[in-house]
Amino acid sequence: MNYTGMDLAVKSSAICMVTKDGEILKEFEILTTPEDLRKALDVRQVGLLRVAIEACGISHWVADVIEGLGHEVVVIDPRSCKAIASSKRKNDRLDARTLAHVLRSNFYTETYRKGTIIRDFPYF
Repeated sequence: MNYTGMDLAVKSSAICMVTKDGEILKEFEILTTPEDLRKALDVRQVGLLRVAIEACGISHWVADVIEGLGHEVVVIDPRSCKAIASSKRKNDRLDARTLAHVLRSNFYTETYRKGTIIRDFPYF
């Protein structure tokens, strides 16, 4: 199983895939749409992945799409991910790479994810 970090943004997202030994397999950018996520992370093309994304406004639906493909998703608390927060060199590609390596090394704090029933509850 390989590890993937995704730096999410509303328009486009950076993706970095690494092996268990930390070797970078692929780095690329996609539009942040369900269709592009499904194409980029097709299990027949990339195998099964553990995917790290930071908690943000779009992380719920992105995680749902990725898990629907059969991958495991870890939503990381961005405030506790010092590797990204304290980085002097910040860009989407490097943040995705850092997320992949943080996931690979189990050096992260996973955030609580509300279930779909709670997320979709119509508040009045």
